[in-house]
Amino acid sequence: MSFTQVNSFTFSKDVKKSSGVLIASVPRKFIWELFGDEASSVVSNGKKIWFYTPPEEDGDRGVLIIKDAQDSEGFLSLLFDCSYEPVVSRVKSKGTVKAFLSGSREKGYDWAVVEYGVNPPRFFSLSFTDFSGNKTSIITNGFMKLKKPVPAASFNFKVPGNARIVN
Repeated sequence: MSFTQVNSFTFSKDVKKSSGVLIASVPRKFIWELFGDEASSVVSNGKKIWFYTPPEEDGDRGVLIIKDAQDSEGFLSLLFDCSYEPVVSRVKSKGTVKAFLSGSREKGYDWAVVEYGVNPPRFFSLSFTDFSGNKTSIITNGFMKLKKPVPAASFNFKVPGNARIVN
């Protein structure tokens, strides 16, 4: 699935836009790649999540953060904690559902809005606001069901040799 990610911050009037690709598999495995100036990768095998930011300049080292999936925050907590109940859920046209979710400090977001299709299952957008008022929106540009399953090994991040690991 290709997507556009838009970030707006309370401390700045700048809005940052990025594009990327998401490959997801059940249960809770994914590869999330952002391209351009905000390039980064987030990979999960359902147990661990790897956050990698490549070096910005020659001679720099990329930064890798590794977390347990159960400790995820922000939009990732929406992916890993499927026990949430929508505050309000509206069915829009053609089986599209718009769900409003109330977050918590422990989950790392204040409010989230998820838009998805029921039949066939499709993800359209996710917007969430953190407790500082910063907002992230992820809007899909296209969705494609793969003909073959993605090999399980694809969801294990391969650490580049020059990466600096931060815990």
